[in-house]
Amino acid sequence: MVSMKNNEQNKSERIDELEIRLRHLSNQYDVINKQYNETTEEYYKIYEEITEANTRLKKEISERIKVEKELKKAHDELEMRIQERTTELAKANEDLQNDILERKKAEKSLYESEQRYHSTIDSFDVPIYMIDNKFVIIMHNNELERWHAKQQLTMDIDGNSIFELYPFLQNKVRDEYARVFERGELVVTEDEVKINDRCIIAETRKIPVINNGKIIGVITVQRDITERKEAEKALSESERKFRELADLLPETIWETDLEGNLIYVSQKGYSLFGYSYDDLTEGMNVLQFIIPEDRKRAKSNINKTLEGKETGSNEYTFINKDNSLVPVLIHSNRVLKDGKPVGLRGIVIDISEQKKLLEQIQIRQRMDSLGNLAGGIAHDFNNLLASIMGNIDLLKMDRGNLSSIQNKYIEEALNSCNRAASLVKQFHSLTLDTLSETTSVSIYDVAKDVFTILERTTEKLIDKIIDLKPDNYYVSGKTDQLHQVLLNLGTNAVHAIEAKGTTAEDFIKISATEVEIHDNGPKGLANGKYIHIVFEDSLRSVISR
Repeated sequence: MVSMKNNEQNKSERIDELEIRLRHLSNQYDVINKQYNETTEEYYKIYEEITEANTRLKKEISERIKVEKELKKAHDELEMRIQERTTELAKANEDLQNDILERKKAEKSLYESEQRYHSTIDSFDVPIYMIDNKFVIIMHNNELERWHAKQQLTMDIDGNSIFELYPFLQNKVRDEYARVFERGELVVTEDEVKINDRCIIAETRKIPVINNGKIIGVITVQRDITERKEAEKALSESERKFRELADLLPETIWETDLEGNLIYVSQKGYSLFGYSYDDLTEGMNVLQFIIPEDRKRAKSNINKTLEGKETGSNEYTFINKDNSLVPVLIHSNRVLKDGKPVGLRGIVIDISEQKKLLEQIQIRQRMDSLGNLAGGIAHDFNNLLASIMGNIDLLKMDRGNLSSIQNKYIEEALNSCNRAASLVKQFHSLTLDTLSETTSVSIYDVAKDVFTILERTTEKLIDKIIDLKPDNYYVSGKTDQLHQVLLNLGTNAVHAIEAKGTTAEDFIKISATEVEIHDNGPKGLANGKYIHIVFEDSLRSVISR
């Protein structure tokens, strides 16, 4: 029993021991397993590093092989280039030797050219010098030295800046030279400078010197134009006085070239013919002013004058800018220069007033002749009228034995005789240089009298209409003149109607309205009140007076 208990106890102890050993072995296994895992991970890591290093090594070996091939290729190419360069250097050396020979020839040619150039600029009688881009004079002619001596300038010319040599130069000169160097422009200027208390006007030409497309210097040509400018000033002053004198004259002074183109017209010409100075500068020929029918004669006279032949004064009709006509008298002479004709110069005289006076004199002479005739006619008519009116007066003395119609005819005949006597009086007034009497005239009364005569003496089918009211319109005038005007208008209208064939629809009509004239009224009428008389007929012709 005891032995069994001991056996069980031993088994239990052994089991405990085994469990302890088992746990120990389990712990060792865990440690070994952990170490294995760590070793495995480290192995794989090392394997990966070895694999990566191997890959890199292969790549480096491949790249090294490639580099070695490229180095070999570059070495071969370098050898080839060295050979080519050696060949080129040999050829360049040969070319350089040839260039040296050519340059020596060019230098010799340049030297000879400079000598010819110096000889050329020395032949000029004006100062000439050449500057570089520093404004330093590198070449000059002998005339510049003479000019220096004349102006008492003592500084050496070559090697000095122009602004040191000529301190009197204006600031703009530097800008002008800069423009020539920058743009290659030719610059021409006129400047007034003061040297040793003497004023000089100089014309300067700055000319670029170009070599292989590059501006290497500027040649300056200097000319003293003081005397010329003074002469031009004197000429300008003389021309000014001439123009002022010409503008004071009542006649037009003009000048043309050989072709007849106007180059000068005095102020009177502009106001007379309506043209402006701008019209002249645009180009105008003297023949443009002359009417077409006068141009052939004018051209012939121009040619004769240019040939030195005397043509005297010639009358033409000029055309103004507004197309109005002006009678003129022209006298001209040729302009000579160095003995040769270069144009024409002359005067134009407006003879409009003279023409009007001559026309008035001629009219007066005709009026005197007409007056003499009218005087004789008036005398004869007065004798006839005296006889007719005497007989009418005898009839009036026996009016008691006459009918009313006969008495009316007698009155109309007497009125006609009175009008005839008034007309004779107008004829007679021509001989006496007098005017008929001005009175207050009734337009209605005159129109009625005229239409009564027309009714008696013309076609009865033509209706005579007076569209006026009695005592409505009165004017200050001459009864006989108004009577004659209306009678002439009526007679003309009736004759026109009769010429085309009279019908029952034909008529003549007179009407009137009162109007007031202001500043914009018909030309020739003063401001004020007027009677507007309208005479019309069935032919639709209307005459306003």
